[in-house]
Amino acid sequence: SCQPRDIGLLTAGGFHSCYKHPLGPFYCWGSDNYGQLARMTNDPLGFGAGPQRSPFNIASSIQGVWSGTNHTCVSAQDDQLLYCAGNNGMAQLLTDQLPPANCPLGNGGCSNRFVALPQVGSVAQMEANESTTCVRLLNSGVVRCWGSNQYAQLGISDTNPAHRFQQMEAFNQEAIDLALGDQHALVLTPAGAIHCWGKNGQGQCGLDNSDPANDTIRMARAIPVSAGGEGFQFVDVAAGNAHTCGVGNDGSVWCWGRNNRGQLGYAEPETDSFVARQVPELEDMVQVVAGDEYTCARRRDGAVYCFGSNDNGMLGRGGDAGGNFPVPEAVVQLPPADFIAGGKAHVCAEAAGGVYCWGSNAMEQLGFEPVDAFHSSRATRVLWPHEQPR
Repeated sequence: SCQPRDIGLLTAGGFHSCYKHPLGPFYCWGSDNYGQLARMTNDPLGFGAGPQRSPFNIASSIQGVWSGTNHTCVSAQDDQLLYCAGNNGMAQLLTDQLPPANCPLGNGGCSNRFVALPQVGSVAQMEANESTTCVRLLNSGVVRCWGSNQYAQLGISDTNPAHRFQQMEAFNQEAIDLALGDQHALVLTPAGAIHCWGKNGQGQCGLDNSDPANDTIRMARAIPVSAGGEGFQFVDVAAGNAHTCGVGNDGSVWCWGRNNRGQLGYAEPETDSFVARQVPELEDMVQVVAGDEYTCARRRDGAVYCFGSNDNGMLGRGGDAGGNFPVPEAVVQLPPADFIAGGKAHVCAEAAGGVYCWGSNAMEQLGFEPVDAFHSSRATRVLWPHEQPR
């Protein structure tokens, strides 16, 4: 049977990253334009500031860390609540009562400190993008979403944005994993099935669009994705901008949806796929992450393979950034990884007792000041404040 994967204490957002250190401290680095680093100040970060230690009073009890494009959330052991900081433009923080002084924008549209979301209850997992947030509840495994609903990605047929926490129509059973693309959402069930709802315009829900009975643009009902043979189950799922990938119980990786940059792992980059296709050459994989137009998968021995767009070096291939690479290649200079987190255009990994990042560094989301380029195409270790050169 499928076991829920361990909650990674590492997250990569749109332009920032955060990590809960095993010894207690909680660090964030990168863009803080909405207060998503939860520094409790609007003072701008200097260049090369590196990771910032959060002054959050229950930081040592953080047991889960997640992020959207411009907001960050944690779950706390002390009270089992979800706390979020950053952008509130689409009610990401589920409140309209934020003090303007706590927002770098000078209005109630964001928060530079963690705000509790008591109405959500205890959370096992959160996934978010720029304007939609979904949570998987701890005790029931049920998924709830709020925010933008243009393509029914909240699992609700009403197209209005939902600024409150509410029940969905699409899927009301237990889930053991959750993924959220730009405009589609997916759950993994205890039986190893992936169900998808929201936008399927590029096949990101794995539903054949040639059948006129399929309203593939706005699906408020959950559709199961078929892959593999007899006894096949999915054990992990990840969503990019408009593509989806899953790991099978046999270590295989399957992807579907948009393939404009080779992010599905096969060599016809212009051909989207409305059915799940196995990525050739990947075996013994245990985890997959996806960004806007790239995919990375982690093998049981800790090697990480990436494919798709290399615009910002997010494939970690070394050498120059740029180009499309549909054939998976191992990330260079990365020790065996225990967990990977995929951001919009950067990736971080927990490895060798530290954190290594690669990809876009325009907002210092890799943890260091860009020297000759606004990206890094090789894995680079993040230095914590006490390791920074004085």
